[in-house]
Amino acid sequence: MKICVDSTLQETVEDDFRGRCFSVYDTLFNLTFVVALVVGAFTLPESGLSSLVPVVVAGGYLLAAGTYSHITRRH
Repeated sequence: MKICVDSTLQETVEDDFRGRCFSVYDTLFNLTFVVALVVGAFTLPESGLSSLVPVVVAGGYLLAAGTYSHITRRH
């Protein structure tokens, strides 16, 4: 997915702003990994095994898919 966004940024952003856009985008992209690590450290049990986590993640994916479907249908 990151490659698709990088390609889109290269095509659509003017040369004067491209570096700044990539910096912001890369920072936000990497920040999601750090946030996921922190959330996992505080929410997962010490054993690392949880039956609730896959259900919550699957629900998040379903919510994201439904939201994306709804947004793209309007346009």
